[in-house]
Amino acid sequence: MCDVKNQARSDARMCDKKGEPIRLQTLWWRAPELLFGDTKFGAAADLWSCGLVFAEMADVNFHMGHANRLAYMKALMKQLGTPEATSLVALPAYPAGFTAAVRKQWPSKVFDCVGSSGLELLDGFLQWEPSSRISAAEALEHGYLQDFKFRMVGSASNVGKRHRWNMLAAQMPHDALMWLRADPALTSSGLKALGLNFGMHDKRTKSEENRKVVIAGFSYAQPPTKQMCCLSLERRLPLPRFEAWATAFRVVNTDSFATLEARARQAVGKLTHEELGENGRHFMGVGMPDWLGTCGEFVVSAPINSDGTGWVEPEHQDGGASIVHLGVTLFGRRELVCQQDVATSPDSGLPPVVLLCPPGSVYMGGLTGPVHQVTHHVPCPGEDLRGSGVATSPEFAEGLSVTIMCRTALFPHNQARLRNVTPSPQAFFTTLAESVRASFAELPFRLPTLPELLRAVEPLPSGESVPVAMCAAKAKAQALKRKRS
Repeated sequence: MCDVKNQARSDARMCDKKGEPIRLQTLWWRAPELLFGDTKFGAAADLWSCGLVFAEMADVNFHMGHANRLAYMKALMKQLGTPEATSLVALPAYPAGFTAAVRKQWPSKVFDCVGSSGLELLDGFLQWEPSSRISAAEALEHGYLQDFKFRMVGSASNVGKRHRWNMLAAQMPHDALMWLRADPALTSSGLKALGLNFGMHDKRTKSEENRKVVIAGFSYAQPPTKQMCCLSLERRLPLPRFEAWATAFRVVNTDSFATLEARARQAVGKLTHEELGENGRHFMGVGMPDWLGTCGEFVVSAPINSDGTGWVEPEHQDGGASIVHLGVTLFGRRELVCQQDVATSPDSGLPPVVLLCPPGSVYMGGLTGPVHQVTHHVPCPGEDLRGSGVATSPEFAEGLSVTIMCRTALFPHNQARLRNVTPSPQAFFTTLAESVRASFAELPFRLPTLPELLRAVEPLPSGESVPVAMCAAKAKAQALKRKRS
């Protein structure tokens, strides 16, 4: 091994224009522009080396152990494809005669190690074209290294069909995602115990296009409304680990959510008795732990068509129960496209707001504003749920996606729980939506880490677990309610 390594180091010598040898990167981490004879290399060469070191951290070492430049070159092209449509082909040492190959997907063990965000960063480092590689500054700001902080998607004020809106997005830490994926309900036996199939329909379950099933229920606290989109919310979502996550999410953002609530009360409090209506008076009388994201949907989809393309769901607009909408992707890869309404602002020229949602992604926003649509993409290895035992039609691929939607029940009165229906009175609805939008634009939010999740869980004698913080939050809300009354 030492001889091979020494040979690799020796091969790391190149020549300048005068024919003098210059020492560059060790062969096994050498950037392709140097490999093919570019003497005007820049910082991107070091970013390539960072990418290969990152690949080693993810248990991939296709680039190591090669005795000479040609063997290393072949190994790169076997994994990363041939760099045909790049500036590299014009370099003096670029070899001719390689069989064209396409970039291979990383094995599932890479996802298990670094997750979807890490896969994206790895691909950003290992681009053949130096100008296409992620920069050092971009890498430091990448979601993998900032994986629990929310960022603004689109602008702080997007134009919607009903009202202005915005959306925040973040990537949860990968160990937290893997812990959530181990929820008993997401095993083959757990899904079978739920009787999950794409034709089921009852008071808390519905199927869409025979390829998507939605189970409704409450999360964290039982909402004041008994149903949403005609589905019963009387039972708890069958996802104990997600409930712990939702609890920890509220706890780590206690100050921001308290400020959001206080600002909303101040804005709504300026309305008249008639402008408030029953929905407004209800909002003024309940505390945040009783309403934030309590209406849940556990969604399992067969997202890939028989021809390998992704399923495109119909466009829709959410009802008033989504004034604060939380979407969490556990399996699968979705793209959320939110339209900016040109009828409201025809001269704006604003493009749709597009958000890619790989496993571990979380978005939070006022999706009562825009018309939106979900497109499913072919997942990378490790991203989808396989071998679940869920009944599917033969034309669907085996992999499944799993998402969880949590909506906010602030409107128990007056047609508030249906899609395409604006809660009444209108003045209260639009005032509250604008207040929430402004708070999302200004307040910091983040996702819980795995240690924070585990602190939010307390085992019960039965072997089940419940969020510890739930009791404290409910007690605080009840005390506040008594104080107001």
